[in-house]
Amino acid sequence: MNVLITPRTDLPLTLDGVKDYLQETESDNDALINLLIASATDWIERKTGRILMSATYEEQLTAWPACNLVRFRWNPVQSVTSVKYVDANGDDQTVTSTNYATWIRNDMMVISFNDDYTIPITGTNPVSWKIRYVAGYTQPYAIPGPIKEAMLLRIRKAYDKREDSVYPGMMASDHLLEPYIIYQ
Repeated sequence: MNVLITPRTDLPLTLDGVKDYLQETESDNDALINLLIASATDWIERKTGRILMSATYEEQLTAWPACNLVRFRWNPVQSVTSVKYVDANGDDQTVTSTNYATWIRNDMMVISFNDDYTIPITGTNPVSWKIRYVAGYTQPYAIPGPIKEAMLLRIRKAYDKREDSVYPGMMASDHLLEPYIIYQ
């Protein structure tokens, strides 16, 4: 299970930038445009498995996998804050960072313990392991251009057509995102 600990505080596109793209000069629809930016951000993140702006998450596991490999749900991962487990006595313990390694595999951050580390015995707690990490691009300029373009296309369509409709097949924004999707 993946839990959001600290949500993003910024959006990847600015109101002024999107208004310029939409050729909107009035302020009457600013609230709607901000809503569309947030909605497009959420859509991109769910579709691609990439967090666009920094947020803190926690992977929660009932047990450490026998394969000694955990994939992070959200990427790109900026840093691992902590790896903790609940010991047999029910107390939280922290694993030092020298006992595990992280690396990128198929655009996805993974973590595993070093070969010389003995995986501790945990209690019967439903959440025995907690891996806290920061995910997302550090700045809006670090987000790949096609991702931003897909957002703008999505926003334009929603802004121009303010009614529910059926979208047959893939949209241009879907095609732009294909190379950036992290398959779980």
